[in-house]
Amino acid sequence: MACPFCLNENKQIKDLIIFESIYSYCALSLMYINEGHSLIIPKRHVKSLNELNNDERRDFFGAISKTREIMKDCLKVSEVIIYSKDGPSKNKTVEHAHFHLVPNYENSPLPSV
Repeated sequence: MACPFCLNENKQIKDLIIFESIYSYCALSLMYINEGHSLIIPKRHVKSLNELNNDERRDFFGAISKTREIMKDCLKVSEVIIYSKDGPSKNKTVEHAHFHLVPNYENSPLPSV
């Protein structure tokens, strides 16, 4: 089964990409919680962030910071919820490590975290 996050296997995700860095990319989530819900995804297929080397890890977390700033500037949110399911889980839908960044708007129905 093709991985929906591997760029060489899924050409459709390229239409959702906000930006790319050397080892990671940021894309809008099709299954979003709030408008602007984005995913930070390593370009190399890994099941856990522990598999990333130091350069990939630095790049990945830099992409998280960049996305957070883009959300604050463009979407005018003061809070961004960041989460991930790293490791085996029966509730995971994609076996490619990634983080969710969800903008939390002032009148959002999201629960407090």
